[in-house]
Amino acid sequence: METVEQLTRAPGLPADFGPGRVGTRTVVLLVIDGVRPREVFLGVEQERAMRSGMGAQEIVSADRLMPNLHRLLSTRAAALGAGGSGIVASGPDFVSLPGYIEILTGSRETKCDNNDCTVRKRPTLAHEFAAGHELASVAVFASWGPLARVVDPDGRMLVSVGRESTNFPRLLDRTLFERGERADPAPGYGNYRPDRYTAELALRYLRTHRPRFMFLSLGDTDEHAHHDDYPHYLEALRFADWTVGEIARTLAELNARGEPTLLVVTSDHGRSVGFSEHGGEWPESAHSWLIAAGDAVTARGIIPGEETYALADIAPTIRAIAGLPASRVSPSGVVITELFQPQALAYAR
Repeated sequence: METVEQLTRAPGLPADFGPGRVGTRTVVLLVIDGVRPREVFLGVEQERAMRSGMGAQEIVSADRLMPNLHRLLSTRAAALGAGGSGIVASGPDFVSLPGYIEILTGSRETKCDNNDCTVRKRPTLAHEFAAGHELASVAVFASWGPLARVVDPDGRMLVSVGRESTNFPRLLDRTLFERGERADPAPGYGNYRPDRYTAELALRYLRTHRPRFMFLSLGDTDEHAHHDDYPHYLEALRFADWTVGEIARTLAELNARGEPTLLVVTSDHGRSVGFSEHGGEWPESAHSWLIAAGDAVTARGIIPGEETYALADIAPTIRAIAGLPASRVSPSGVVITELFQPQALAYAR
């Protein structure tokens, strides 16, 4: 099995880049579905906002639209996707299920090119973090029901996806869980659980159980965008930013106890120029973004340069910082070394 040290000696990486012995106690990976880099780094799009009937006072900069994310970015985070370095979905069809498989496994070869595909069973980051640990140590929360096909519960982790799909309800706050179960699925449909209920459950779980790894997917942004509803897309983005702030506060409390943490925020795909669509017909919708903050992250703000990474590079990067073994899935992603201080990468154990 390859170690992180062997990975970081790959061609093209700095000769002095090598792992240290700092591990990370808690990792939170947040995916905000279908959010393009435009709003994250530049703020509200004036022309689209005006066409949607929004007033001039609502056309705000990125740091006012998403203040919590930008507070992290200005103090202790690094970002890909704004000018310079970028991060993209590998495709060929830039839709959610292939994107989530790529993010959670680190493989560009997903054998899935649509949201209705048959998902080949394979270990994800959630399974890898759960191996050999107690039940409450790993949790997966998502608003969008089909994500359950990617993270198939193996009895060692909590998976709460959509309004009804929860394998260990006893680990959740009963009142919050039932509130989400009864909720109207709008802006989604079917088994969709609106973000406010998914986020409430996840935040309570994070504060109560302090898991080693928590994956959270919020989907209202993508649902509103498909309806070409720009004002509500922005509202959902503001809620996602509030969630980022709550996660960051909880992780700061863990830091104060001497526990290293990592927060990674990204999107499974971007959007078409026309905004309401995404997929293989709209190659621009491959463009995503990533912001990482934590003890191991070099506080660089927006990373300059022309390097482009893939969503498949997120999993190997998290494995490296957490000290998990490198995956042999092929073709697999690489460690995004630009995000981290060299001495902060842990040896694979």
